[in-house]
Order: sequence, then C-alpha cells, then structure tokens
Amino acid sequence: IAYYVIKKEIDLIHAHRTIPAGYHAALIGRLFKIPLVITAHGDDILTVPEIKYGINLNKKSKKQSLYALRNADAVIALNEGMKDEMLKLGTNSEKIYTIPIGINLSSLKNNKKPAQKRNRGKNLVAVGRNHPVKGYENLIKAIAIVVKNNSDVQCTIIGKGTFKLNNLVSELGLQDNINLINQVDNFIERGMPLKLKKFFNASDVYISSSLSESFSLSIL
Repeated sequence: IAYYVIKKEIDLIHAHRTIPAGYHAALIGRLFKIPLVITAHGDDILTVPEIKYGINLNKKSKKQSLYALRNADAVIALNEGMKDEMLKLGTNSEKIYTIPIGINLSSLKNNKKPAQKRNRGKNLVAVGRNHPVKGYENLIKAIAIVVKNNSDVQCTIIGKGTFKLNNLVSELGLQDNINLINQVDNFIERGMPLKLKKFFNASDVYISSSLSESFSLSIL
C-alpha cells in the first residue's frame, strides 16, 4: 500500500469504517503526511451490548477505532446519533461532518399501472441480512400476534441468511403469512437490484425491526 501511495502521488485518502480500513489509512496518512477522511458506517461506532453488537465492545478494536478517529482530518457521520457517539468517544467536534447517504429516487419509480393487490394495506416487507441487530425474531413474533386478528397479513423478509429463521416461522405456525427470501438477483437497474424493486412496489408497508441502524438505505 505504501508503494502504491508513493507511486500514484495520492493527495487524499478516504477510508470507509474506522477499522480495519480507517486504522490502516491513519497509519499511512501519518507516515506520508496525507490528509485522511473516514466515513463510519454503523457498528464501528454504534453498540448494542445486549446482543454484543459493535466493534468497540472489543478493547483492541476500540483502541484501533479511537486511533483512526483521532488521526483523521475529517470524519463523516451518517446521522446525528452517530455524531453524538463520536463525540462520546472523544472525537473533535470541529472535524465531524454529518452527511447522510442517499438513493436514486428514480429507481423506485414505477411507470406501469400497479396490479390490484388482494389484501391492500396488509403486504409487508423487510430487507436486510439476518443478524441479531436486525431484530427479525422480534418481527416474526410480532406477526404472530397480528395474524390472530388479521389472518391475511403477508410479510416478506429478504436478506442473506434469512432461511435460518424457518424453524421459528414453523414453530409459530406462520408458514402462510411469512415468506423468507435468502437473497435476490444482482441485476442492477438505476442503482437497485431489479427484483428487490419489484418487492418494494408490491408491498404496502416497509418494516424495520432493527435494534440499531446508522442510516438505513432500505428504509429510504
């Protein structure tokens, strides 16, 4: 990396996440006196101790994360909550910039006439990898309560590893109400997987059951 920095005459380093990228970028930046910008992305700043979420719960990782934050010339927080956590970690307020990430809104436009939905208002969707921080077990248990009075509610959960939730779905007898999709195809149209766009357009309500989020693109 050092050789590449010298050969390409790099003027600025922009690292995503405080570690590992931010930490190593801070070492290189100090060595070659190159300005460094770090964009934090969530678990490198935020923590949920109850589910052991967040790299700063590990002493070694926290030490490296703090080193990166201290030695960066500018740090980007995705929301005010992340900025507050950075301040608690001792980051200089003058170098923190809150810059939310965005999406291409045109990717969600649907010029076709929408199909008639059988159960309008009762088609739910949630998107994200299966991780304790996403709170999918809580979501499934909540759906079990909802269907007692609304048996036609349909909830689709899309994300890597969601198949691991099958046992809970079966245990609660929700096979007719919850659809688990491990992942969608990678064909991209205007910045969004085409199949994922179809799921969004077919839904009435987006559900986020996350215990912690930096700035959820799926909510946007």
